[in-house]
Formats: sequence, structure tokens, C-alpha cells
Amino acid sequence: MLGSLIKAGGINVVNFFIDHIFILIPAFLLSGAIGSLVNKFKILKYMGPESNKFVSYSFASVVGICLSVCACGIVPLFSGIYISGAGLGPAITFLFSGPAINITAITLTFLLLGAKMGVVRIIVTFIGAYLIGFLFSLFFEKNKPVLDKEPKPIEDNNRKWWQTFSVFALLFTFTFLPASKISNTLKWNLYLINFILLCIVSYLFLNKTEIKKWLKSTWHFFSKIALPMVIGVFMIGVLETYFNADRSTILFWVTGNTWTANFIASLAAALMYFGSCVSVPFVAGLVAMGLHQGPALTLLLAGPAVSLPTFFAIRKIMGIKRASSYLAMVIIFSMIVGKLYGDYYTVIFPFLK
Repeated sequence: MLGSLIKAGGINVVNFFIDHIFILIPAFLLSGAIGSLVNKFKILKYMGPESNKFVSYSFASVVGICLSVCACGIVPLFSGIYISGAGLGPAITFLFSGPAINITAITLTFLLLGAKMGVVRIIVTFIGAYLIGFLFSLFFEKNKPVLDKEPKPIEDNNRKWWQTFSVFALLFTFTFLPASKISNTLKWNLYLINFILLCIVSYLFLNKTEIKKWLKSTWHFFSKIALPMVIGVFMIGVLETYFNADRSTILFWVTGNTWTANFIASLAAALMYFGSCVSVPFVAGLVAMGLHQGPALTLLLAGPAVSLPTFFAIRKIMGIKRASSYLAMVIIFSMIVGKLYGDYYTVIFPFLK
């Protein structure tokens, strides 16, 4: 029995990488480029105390794409934003949305759970980030301690904007081409051409130091994410085999799209460590075993936003009252959105699968 379970897990890992290797490698390269070529301090200044509120909240809700942070890396950046004097609302908005819109996690969501889940996840992440950030600002901003910290210097490189844009445009097409619906012959010819153009543009517009930093940053993301992802995919293969006779057993009380199922999914995801990238194949495996679309979205929303390690970390930064409020808001918002999506997902974006 043990041998068959290990074999099933191994086969699942092999099949996963065979199916997605030509998307995962570009996704890691894209994350590495974002992490090394984008000036984080220049970006984060738009969430400072002098920024327009609309600009700061909007920017905080989408900046996670540019910073490419995962669940484990969000807290240090949140701490830096909060301590440097950014508004509490934008800082919380960033804390919620940052890991969920990690470019690798979004790519995996579209691949493994479909375009509809991917689009809805992006939209409700932005809505939740705005809402929770606004509520925090409303209830706690007046009691925020005054923090006098010198902003970190902003250093610019000598590249023109269109040169940087060219690199990232080719990286985006390189990442998403394999998932396109065009014919295989055209797809892989374009993929090869895209790769050649990317090499040429990178050679022309980036110096050796920047390319080394890019590759080093790519390896950093790969080393942080790849092993947990392999473990998650392996465990899904084991669980699918073990519970094959009665797949509903693994779901315990998370059956159907009830309020109870969504609450349990939200609470479990918010308490355990549920990495933004690792969670996607995990949830995809549970969906294959019968998990309803509602609790599936709940898991994807609550999981990256908070965990017990995150809770204890932010408690030290902004206190037990604010940290507990954030945890409660994430659980409640994820539960409500998951329940509504589960009730109406068949009529939401009917042209998407």
C-alpha cells in the first residue's frame, strides 16, 4: 500500500511538471526580473503619508504584481511600509493583496483552476484589499503611533522606460504563450521566436551585473517555492489515491457550498501556512476530489492573506488588537465571497471556463 501511494505521488509530480514546465520556468524568470530589475523603494513611495488616498490604495492593491512577493516575504515589506510612515489603510491593503497576486500564483490559478477562477480571484482580491484597508483606516488610523523614519534613498538606473518595458513584455508573452489556444505548431514557433528575442533584448538592454542579479533572484524564487510545490503536488497524488474509494472523506465538513463549509475553509486556510503558490495545486487537487467552487475560492483568498506565523509577526508590528482584527476581517470576507461565488459561479463570466 505504501509503495503504491509513493508511486502515485511521484507520477503526479512528473505529470505536473511535464504539463507545466514550459510555463513555470518563464514564470520564475518573470518573478526574478520583477524582484531584481524593479526599484522597490521607488514603487513603495506611492504609499507614503503624503500620497493621494485614492492613488495610495489603488497602488497598494496592485503593487504585489510588480514586487512579486510570496506569503513568506510579505511581512518584511509590510513592516517597512508601515514603519516608514505609510498610511495604515494602504499598508493593510498591500498585506492582503500582495501574496495573492504574485505572478506565479496567478499563472498557476489560470492553468490549474481555469480562467474563470483566475479572473474572479484577481477581482475579489482587489475588492477585499480595498475594503479591509479602508476599514482599518477608519477604525485604527487615529491611534497609529507616529513613526519618524528616514525614507530609503531611491536610485535610478540608466535604462530608458521602453527598454525595461521590452524585457517585461517579452517575459509576459513567454510565460503565457504555452497556455494559449492557438495551434501547437504556431504556438511553439512563436515560443521559440519569443525566447530568441528575449535573449537579444536582454543582452542589448541589460548589463552583466543586472543579468546576474536577475538569475540570482530567479533562483531565490525557485528555491523558496519549488520544493514546497513539489511536496504539495506529491501529497495530492497520495491523497487522491488513498481516498479514491470515497473522495468525500478527505473533505470532512467542507462539503457543498454551505456557510459552514466556507467558514471552515476560511478558518483553516487563515490559521495554517498556506503559501500563495503551493496553495493552487493543493486546491486544484481538492476540487478534483469534489471540493465545491465556493470553498475553493475561500481557500485561495484566506490562505495567502494570513497564517499563524503571519499573525504573530504582524502582532509584534502593530499590536494584538489590530492583528486580531485583520485575522477576523480576512476570515469573514473570504467566507462571504466564497459562499456568493459558489452560489453564482455558473452565471459569472459564462464565456470563461
